[in-house]
Amino acid sequence: MVAVRFLRDYQGFGSRGHLVAASSISDAIASTQEPDAQKLLAVKLFTEFMAALEGLGALCIAVRHRDERAGLVYSYLTYGTRAPLAPTTTLSEIYSIVREGDGLSAGLNLPSLGEITDAHAEFSNSALSRLYFEANVLLSQASNIYLIEDRALVRAYNKTKHGFVVVNDQNIFQPDLPSIDSNIAWIVAKNPSYDPRDSELAPMVELFAVRLDQVQATLDRLPSIRGAIRVIAELTAELLELRIITCANSRA
Repeated sequence: MVAVRFLRDYQGFGSRGHLVAASSISDAIASTQEPDAQKLLAVKLFTEFMAALEGLGALCIAVRHRDERAGLVYSYLTYGTRAPLAPTTTLSEIYSIVREGDGLSAGLNLPSLGEITDAHAEFSNSALSRLYFEANVLLSQASNIYLIEDRALVRAYNKTKHGFVVVNDQNIFQPDLPSIDSNIAWIVAKNPSYDPRDSELAPMVELFAVRLDQVQATLDRLPSIRGAIRVIAELTAELLELRIITCANSRA
């Protein structure tokens, strides 16, 4: 089955991409003494971190919609698009579902651990129960980050993908004197409360600080995100192989 082969390949190879990129960016930050270069690289590392979160959510969506006509791989390739038969669940919706801690069942429509061990008793003495629990915990933690402050991190992330709207001066959008911190770069996003028809209600922009002293903490979170992807991919592949779950369009 193509879906099984894809999941196995992706969990071992593709899922490592953001971690490798972020590690290289971290090394580049350490190798330069130029503050502006360090701050811009820190923004790039933040982008890799958020992209990893998006990848985890996308995999969850694909697994959730695996039984629809186009299948798991197609769902992964078309999430968030208007392609025919693209999955209808959004990243915000999937992360809202898995936030409660039972994400594998409630969000991904996978059987409960009890149902799995009832069907295949050998799993009761394997590492599966620990991994199942850990995956649910990691999904809940990831959702808390993705949805924080009404998705403020997501808005900042989008501005590093579309236009790389990053500034050095915190006060560039207000009449105060320039305020430049050698430790902080500022991502500029549109304030969701701003309405150009009544610009007095709210400021046009919101600023998100990316701090050099938080680079290591951000980097340290990436292995957990990749770990969740690997567990979900391998668990789904194994359940498909054992026919405990099904996938529409066995070629995809």
